[in-house]
Amino acid sequence: MFTNKSKILTAILMASIISIYFMYLNLTPYIGIQLEKENNYQVESISEIGWGRHNDIQIGDTIRAINGQTAKEHNTVIEDNRIENATSISIERNNIVHTYQVHYSSDLTTQYIYFHCYMLYLMFF
Repeated sequence: MFTNKSKILTAILMASIISIYFMYLNLTPYIGIQLEKENNYQVESISEIGWGRHNDIQIGDTIRAINGQTAKEHNTVIEDNRIENATSISIERNNIVHTYQVHYSSDLTTQYIYFHCYMLYLMFF
């Protein structure tokens, strides 16, 4: 049988492991770009706290490449019609192609704070 002390230690250990896992997942920025497949991979929406909002990506832009591959080859586009886990994104706007390097920015600190506060809330309430 577990004593109260061992239950508390187990709960703390599990919470620590889960927190470390979620921090690891958050090492890459949340890009937050949703695409329309039917419309030649155009940007349909952009999350308020995502990388795309802070880097001049606009609704209606056409995605030409993600990490040097076409949009239809990128795993998160295939699975969910969204861009995540990218290191570079090429978009076309007004017949001009722009390429962006995806990197973490201090402007996205709110993403980190919101995410971890929400996870703590889920774990303890």
